[in-house]
Amino acid sequence: MKNDTYCSACPVCGHYRVRGKPNSQISYNCPKCGQLLEITFDELGYHVQIVKNQDEKKDKTLKTTS
Repeated sequence: MKNDTYCSACPVCGHYRVRGKPNSQISYNCPKCGQLLEITFDELGYHVQIVKNQDEKKDKTLKTTS
């Protein structure tokens, strides 16, 4: 059975809040720690990047849900 929605967590503080569907992307400020995150959802799960500023991104974690 294929999962249509995934939930992601902030890699800095662990706040578990954002949901998305495969092939979607969202920029999100974590309400708990204030970190700007860029979250990309795909068929296997999600990928989170911590955005330090508009020009620089740091790859923090890759999580897959099954």
